[in-house]
Amino acid sequence: QTLALLQFTSTTIALKLASLLGFVNLMPISLKGIRSILPLSTCYLLNILTGLSATQNLSLPMMVLLRRASILMTMLLEKWMLGSDPSKTVQISVGLMLGGALVAALGDLSFNLFGYIVIFFNDVFTALNGVILKRTAEEYRKSKMTVLYLNSMLSAIGVSCIILMKPGEVER
Repeated sequence: QTLALLQFTSTTIALKLASLLGFVNLMPISLKGIRSILPLSTCYLLNILTGLSATQNLSLPMMVLLRRASILMTMLLEKWMLGSDPSKTVQISVGLMLGGALVAALGDLSFNLFGYIVIFFNDVFTALNGVILKRTAEEYRKSKMTVLYLNSMLSAIGVSCIILMKPGEVER
């Protein structure tokens, strides 16, 4: 969580500094903007945290196989939430990637139920993050940097709360 906090904080500071120096144009922060970015930040934060947890609980081949499922989930969510249909070429490519990852993971005989559950949720949050990002980017056509800035700022606040609530985390 500390690494995630450092990433979110440094991105927020770098974008604000770039805005102050005139390199990027950030839209003013508003309650409406925060409300529209909050689902994205929540998915992003949960995506990062479950991803970090999964890397600690699964072997690399199994992690690669199960992470490939997020591409399939993203395609399905985009069809359901955005009404987009991937081309046959994309569908075949995703199928081949899943098949290749399955072949690579066949030799992995370890079993970690917690790791499988965490990576499943990581895939869900990855897919949701991608779909919500597409939808949010359409609302913020003028400033993708504002989306990144608000997302990083809200995620930094979220991970700070998690760190403060976790006993012993601050002392480490």
